[in-house]
Amino acid sequence: MPHINRVTLENYKSIRRADLALSGLDVLIGLNGSGKSNLLSFFSLLGHVRTGNLQGFVQIRSGGAASLLHCGPTKSPTMSWRVELDRDTWHNVYSATLAYSADDSLVFQNELVEARRQDQSVGVQVPLESSSRESRMNDPSVTSQANVRAVWTSMRDARYFQFHNTSFTSRIRQRRDAEPAFQLHDDGGNLAAFLMRLREDATGSYEQIRAACREVIPWFDDFALNDGADGKAGLTRLAIRERSGEMFASHQISDGSLRFFALAA
Repeated sequence: MPHINRVTLENYKSIRRADLALSGLDVLIGLNGSGKSNLLSFFSLLGHVRTGNLQGFVQIRSGGAASLLHCGPTKSPTMSWRVELDRDTWHNVYSATLAYSADDSLVFQNELVEARRQDQSVGVQVPLESSSRESRMNDPSVTSQANVRAVWTSMRDARYFQFHNTSFTSRIRQRRDAEPAFQLHDDGGNLAAFLMRLREDATGSYEQIRAACREVIPWFDDFALNDGADGKAGLTRLAIRERSGEMFASHQISDGSLRFFALAA
């Protein structure tokens, strides 16, 4: 799996400039309004870049490009980033500069991928065509190049999750399609189906999740997962079993426990 080990970010929301070295586990601590959520939202932006939906993030999730630029486009007409990722024996870099456009969107001014083996000091740099509204890394004619494909693959597998919504109307507490899920949704909404798939096809991973949950939540024993939640075929809902044998449905699970179940998965 890829590991993002450094992020340099300029002119993004409240962040004038940040240069962060990251480890396997990092904790953000700061006052309200100090920029923690803005920094995390950048990783969500990267996910939309990776899937070719930057403009959806800009317009639908952010209310336009002006709200994404530090102090607005008059002061910050461009924003830029540099993301360094390690994957297996490769050190990959993805950097880009985006410029404000008159229609309140963002346009790629330049885009660059770099790839080198970790035991080498020099790698290959591949500049991508600029002035596009979406990343050129999503173009098959570009990803056919081996070095670009290595970076794109690392970006594809570096995903963003946020499990803050555990209200009674949240997707993670609702009945969901029981079809085995091959990826966990970014809000954990298909957690039950994802765990069902792991229990059936990846028992070792499922048992790792179960062990982590038992370590943090001592009364927890196992997930109770089955097709036919609440008597409705084709649907499932998250439920758990205590060590005492007592069962609890998703609406009875505490917010903190539910978030940890998703985090462990």
